[in-house]
Amino acid sequence: MRHPREDYNRRVPCVDGSIPENEPVFLLRGQDRFAADALRAYAELVGDASPRVTKMAREWAYEIDQWPRKKTPDLPDPSRQAIDPAHGGKTLLHISDLHIGRDGDSETVVERLLAHLEKDYPDAHLFVTGDLTHSGGIHQYDRVAELLWPFRGRISMAPGNHDYAVDGRSIFFSKKSMHRFEEILTRPFGLQGSYLDRNAPVMADHVDDGFLSIGIDSNLETIDPFDFSRGRVEEPQISLMRQELNNPCYDGHFKVVYLHHRPYPFTGIREKIAGLDGKEDFLDAARGADLVLYGHGHCAEKFVDEGKTGLMVAAPPAFEGRYVEIVVDGRATDAKFHIIPGA
Repeated sequence: MRHPREDYNRRVPCVDGSIPENEPVFLLRGQDRFAADALRAYAELVGDASPRVTKMAREWAYEIDQWPRKKTPDLPDPSRQAIDPAHGGKTLLHISDLHIGRDGDSETVVERLLAHLEKDYPDAHLFVTGDLTHSGGIHQYDRVAELLWPFRGRISMAPGNHDYAVDGRSIFFSKKSMHRFEEILTRPFGLQGSYLDRNAPVMADHVDDGFLSIGIDSNLETIDPFDFSRGRVEEPQISLMRQELNNPCYDGHFKVVYLHHRPYPFTGIREKIAGLDGKEDFLDAARGADLVLYGHGHCAEKFVDEGKTGLMVAAPPAFEGRYVEIVVDGRATDAKFHIIPGA
């Protein structure tokens, strides 16, 4: 079958010769990563009508992602788009643990916090690292979407254990709530990828701003209420994250990994209740990251694990009116913790 545009019918040269016969080729010439994203988007659009087509499209997207020889993109050189101290650096925002639905007073504080961020940081990208809802209810999700909608186009979100809870009972995992995150947040907000099935991180190349973001679903799908607060990272998440952080396509990019659970041990009994399985493999794979963001612990912390990752930052709970301002100036990164007046 021939495409109406004649240039799509010609073979596309790649950096080391012609395309091998078995390479998965898509119509977006020379744009492998964008082709994969387009296929995933198509899979989501047709998913309800045709599970077979959804599965096929996702498989092809995965094959394109895995193809070892990436063609030169038909795009501006991303190294020229990287964060540059000569242009004043970049400010990122980080909040976590909104717990919408927890109580009316907390929701009012979150509403004031988001209004403050929208007004005072109109261009800053916002990272939200989980527990956006308190117990995964549809009305809670709808309220979260309403509150965060002004940030659409400059927001990245990862789910927390409370987002995947049974309605009104934040001690059990629910697939229905997991799908709500997808249907009410991931798709409408245009996040590139899907957290469903935990097959791959949600990755976005913010070319204009010169940074790469990689979101990880760290939730543990469990039927044991004593494990509800625990998390897990596993394959293929680990390998795919490592691959993208070391992808030469992103040389010069500032690289951000974000998830809900704390990738370091808690002290005492809290580690048994709320710890993260697979944290050692995660940290080993995250060596190429400049910044790792997380929440879950309801406390503020920042540190650098020398020789392992870049700056590690935990956001305090948003329901207390607290947020993190991250200033990136070249490769120098600092995190400042703030609280809105009157919180």
